[in-house]
Amino acid sequence: MPETLEIKDKDKDIDIDTREEIAELLERGDLDGAAENIKALLEQIPDDSEMLNALGSVYAQKGDYAGAETAFSEALEKSPEYFDACYNLGLVHSRQNRKTEAIEDFLRVLKINPDDSAANNDLGVLYHQQGKSHLAKGHFIKALEANPLHKSALLNLFEICWDNGAYTEGLAWIEKFLAATPDGDSSVEAAGGDDSSVADDKSVYIGVIDRPEHRYAETTSGKPSAGKLIIKNKSTAGDSELFLKHVPPELREKKTGLNIAVIADFNIAGQLSLLFKMINRYTVHKARMIILQGDYLSYDKDLILSENRPGDLDEVKNILKEADFFHFGRFPKEYGDLDWNKYLRPDNTIIQYYGSELRSNAEQIYEWHRKNNITGLSAWDYTMLEKSPFFYHVNIMCDFSRVKPCSPPDDIIRICHPSTNREIKKTNLLISVMESLKKKYPVELELIEGVSNDECLDIKSRCHMTYDQISVGIYGLSAIESMAAGHAVLGGISNFASGYHPDNPMVYVTEQNLKDRIEYLLKNKSEITKIGNAGKVWVRTHHDPMKIIRQYLWFYDFVVNGHNFVDDPNKYLIL
Repeated sequence: MPETLEIKDKDKDIDIDTREEIAELLERGDLDGAAENIKALLEQIPDDSEMLNALGSVYAQKGDYAGAETAFSEALEKSPEYFDACYNLGLVHSRQNRKTEAIEDFLRVLKINPDDSAANNDLGVLYHQQGKSHLAKGHFIKALEANPLHKSALLNLFEICWDNGAYTEGLAWIEKFLAATPDGDSSVEAAGGDDSSVADDKSVYIGVIDRPEHRYAETTSGKPSAGKLIIKNKSTAGDSELFLKHVPPELREKKTGLNIAVIADFNIAGQLSLLFKMINRYTVHKARMIILQGDYLSYDKDLILSENRPGDLDEVKNILKEADFFHFGRFPKEYGDLDWNKYLRPDNTIIQYYGSELRSNAEQIYEWHRKNNITGLSAWDYTMLEKSPFFYHVNIMCDFSRVKPCSPPDDIIRICHPSTNREIKKTNLLISVMESLKKKYPVELELIEGVSNDECLDIKSRCHMTYDQISVGIYGLSAIESMAAGHAVLGGISNFASGYHPDNPMVYVTEQNLKDRIEYLLKNKSEITKIGNAGKVWVRTHHDPMKIIRQYLWFYDFVVNGHNFVDDPNKYLIL
């Protein structure tokens, strides 16, 4: 049905009669007459974004997509928050098969109006056409949250579930569709689509973009496309010195991939700096690292904004503009006038979490990821115990080149403990146990507090055992470094953690058996060496940076390109 134009008395000087006449002409389908009147009104009021949007609608219905694009773009220049014009621009780009631009248009609509059901549905269609069913499904569900009777979204959810073998869920969606369809009319047209787009295959509903009311009457339709957004052979930033800054000179010609911005409020356990270094040294991608707040730990650096060096903030802004992909360590934190929302999209961002932040704010973080369809990463932790559909799990990396091996146990056994949080790690329990054991055995305790990572590794090199913690039931980088050094590592490991790593060689301890386990090792020094040797092999198998960087590379590909088959397992590596 041709569009009807909503009349808004925005200014007493506006010719209301002309507006009403334009609306009547559009209703009758007299596009030429409507265009003539719209142009006449725009000569009087050239900044009228509503009329520019109406003119774009007329051009689109006549098949003049270049004219429509110009009109909608001008409307947005006049009124950047005018989401109807932005939506219409997205439909024009979709009709021209300019899917990447259309996706950006619909994402812009949703930033202005997150509850826009048509934009959510249409964005889901485009993601599905790119093979990104996980993103598509999220937007179809959002369309239904805004409009529970959105029939195209119901059909699209049915199709996605059916294609992926989720038949029970698919039947539930089709039942809702039938319930929402008057008199049992289950045609595509009843679903708000254009049945001509699927006339040759009635089973295909994905690709029907719902017709909007009071936007413009043209529909964008078609079957799911086989085409996918491919990671560029050469970044749009080209050979920018900005991203080549930390790339070894001999590798520059091989850097044909993405510009990746690695960003975090803190460089958690050196994980971001190691990722940054691995990308630049071993992959076809290039990376810069932005840390908001520095610390006393001795990890590699790039830009640390808290140091307030002249020019750093401007360099950061240029990095954000030229980046193709964003890897955040922890939830994005506000900093000055940096607006992360301008850059982050479902197909260019991963956010990785570490430890307490996720445990303390799980509900809010999950909801944010659900609303924004941004992929999350974490190590093996509590995200596995909750419904967290956008989370994938990757082990912590360890830079083994920095770890110094310990010596075999001698007359005095030294036990170290990084007591970063005494209450959580049950440090006082350890101190009490050690005071008791010192009376019977030649054993010393070294607490590691307030020192750099290099100093921490030095202390560990002269110890033989590490007490990690009895708190969260998993281990972190400190325990990994100790195992890599050859320590027998004692820690509290939960049933959940054991289910993930049943072959983990740590010495499992509880508050009740901590003293007995330490005493057994003091009596049997050869066991310390045996456990330490097993740990050295085990961590190099499970926490090897080369293995984990390959996982990251394929997650980047998955986020950008959607689910597809791999033709070369070393595609993104420089070998």
